[in-house]
Amino acid sequence: MKQIKAKVVIDRYAGVTMGSVRRLLKRANVKVASRGYDVAIIVGGDGTFLKQSVRHLNVPIIPVMKVIARPEGGDKIRKYRLRELPSVMGRMASGDYKVISEPLLEAEYGGRRYLSAGDFYVERGNIKHAIRYSASIREGGRTIRTSAVSNGFVVTTPIGSTGYYAYVEMLARRQARRIRGMGFAHILPANVNDTINGAVVGYKVRRSMLPTTRITVVMRRGSDQYLYGIPSRRRGLRIGHGKKISFRLLRDRLRIISV
Repeated sequence: MKQIKAKVVIDRYAGVTMGSVRRLLKRANVKVASRGYDVAIIVGGDGTFLKQSVRHLNVPIIPVMKVIARPEGGDKIRKYRLRELPSVMGRMASGDYKVISEPLLEAEYGGRRYLSAGDFYVERGNIKHAIRYSASIREGGRTIRTSAVSNGFVVTTPIGSTGYYAYVEMLARRQARRIRGMGFAHILPANVNDTINGAVVGYKVRRSMLPTTRITVVMRRGSDQYLYGIPSRRRGLRIGHGKKISFRLLRDRLRIISV
């Protein structure tokens, strides 16, 4: 049987040492490697998983947490406890596993493209007033146009839809459920106006749409707003007045091990 090689990424706040992970993997005859590896093991919370997963698209991923404090609810992605790692790797070595495929989200701004496994969001920076923007959402044979005055907006994948996109459920202390396609949500809007194919309709704070949807957002007011969700930019990417940001789900997929 071929020995599995694994790259291990540990969040510095996870309370886990590389030595402890190496000892667990040794029990399953798994070699830790920095190149030529078969799988990436990401140890940490949701933020670490989302940030690191887009950096390891060439191999399947195993998300691991030291302690899982609550049920995953509507989240389809299984996160394994650290102590489960030898068992998971053993089943992978014997072929007793499957690979879950999840879509990636692309944001395009200023001629550059950025990837996220979860979500992107635009929020105001160090200003008191809300920001204004308008979005053109092309879904199938219809065009939805929504304009708002709000704190910002969120665009999400199915994985990310139980996060910021679900702030309405979180405020109401309800269980968030993941969506199936692409999601768009205004963040705490003061005013929203919607049309579908030119006809005025009742507004929606959030929309869950087909995976083939294309979204283009134009910033209408304010010069201090930032795009967050880019792994390499913790402080966000500043978005200028009148600038466009485009979003779409890609055919490229994130692959996650499930046993």
